Amino acid sequence: MLRLHSIPFNFIYFAFTIKGVNLLTAPKKLGSIYDFRNMVFQLGEAKALLLLGVHRTTLRRWLSGSVKVPRYAVLALYWETSWGRALVDADRQYIIALMNYQIEYLRTENDRLIEAIEALENSRKHDAANFPIFTYRKAEVFPKTV
Repeated sequence: MLRLHSIPFNFIYFAFTIKGVNLLTAPKKLGSIYDFRNMVFQLGEAKALLLLGVHRTTLRRWLSGSVKVPRYAVLALYWETSWGRALVDADRQYIIALMNYQIEYLRTENDRLIEAIEALENSRKHDAANFPIFTYRKAEVFPKTV
């Protein structure tokens, strides 16, 4: 029987990220002309044109503010700037920490279950023909983290 309160919250969060739920999103308030200008300045006009796949005059109209910048253009540049890459790196580090936590949790759970099996095997008083014999192998599937 699985008791939900015995599982750490981070373990449950990790299970949801593995199933493909995308938890990494760009800021919702991103998209002003000032943000767009900063991103084009950081990347350079040539790289921004290459990433967006638009004509130079279109980019200049967006930068001047005479035409509203589409959200897709802001998001495309966002993920290529240091701001977007920092968000991706931070999320990756968090996922790695959660994976290490899950590995340690599963190791301790495995050790606890092996001790329970050993206690059950040692506590038998009378052997019978149908006595359950537990066989297991304690293997290091993952190397211990330092």
